[in-house]
Amino acid sequence: MNKALKIVLATYGVGLTVVGIMYIFTPREDVRKVLGASLLAVGLFLIMAARDPIQQIQWVRFAVVFALLFVGVSIYFGFVRDDFLSVLDGILIHGTFATLLLVFYPRRAERGGEQSAIHSRRTGSIMEVTD
Repeated sequence: MNKALKIVLATYGVGLTVVGIMYIFTPREDVRKVLGASLLAVGLFLIMAARDPIQQIQWVRFAVVFALLFVGVSIYFGFVRDDFLSVLDGILIHGTFATLLLVFYPRRAERGGEQSAIHSRRTGSIMEVTD
């Protein structure tokens, strides 16, 4: 399950990075360039977090919230513009990643079994963890 989470997180990060770079370097308004820089930063941090998603669990949570907010904003724009076809790609892509991240989310680590190992890695203390 951890390997699947790594793959999903890295893929989402690469996708956001590529879209961010495209927004930065396409001749559009300045707001798109700022959005591109934001997407680039988020994507790079998700790629780094994919190396060890258990230790970087806050970034996994961030990715879930980011994807769900993107879906929510896209739905809102669909209502406001009365044109869901223009935002359907964002709803489907970010909705799929939010779903996959939630499916592969490491729930066992929060129940206590691996939480001690995570805590001991962060604090640097030597501690034997047994389940």
